[in-house]
Amino acid sequence: MVNRRFERLISDAAALNPQRMIEARRRLKRRFLTQRANAKSRDIVWRLSFDQWCAWWIETGHIDERGRERGQWVMARPFDSGPYEIGNLVCLRAENNV
Repeated sequence: MVNRRFERLISDAAALNPQRMIEARRRLKRRFLTQRANAKSRDIVWRLSFDQWCAWWIETGHIDERGRERGQWVMARPFDSGPYEIGNLVCLRAENNV
């Protein structure tokens, strides 16, 4: 269901302005790859596809407010345990993820 919602959002936006959508998707892909690489460098298992990652962020309502600075939102794991995967994620303010 979430993936269909994401795909519909992508196709609707692309129909309005295809070039902007391509650029936005490219920026999101870079952010996804960076977060995945950071998890790998910390020896944390990553089990999210790009589409799952995007859908999760869209569902939180904070996709445009994500980041590591105070007041921004992060993808966190409860008690910092387990892999990054659907079902083991919470959305927290960066300052609360310590």
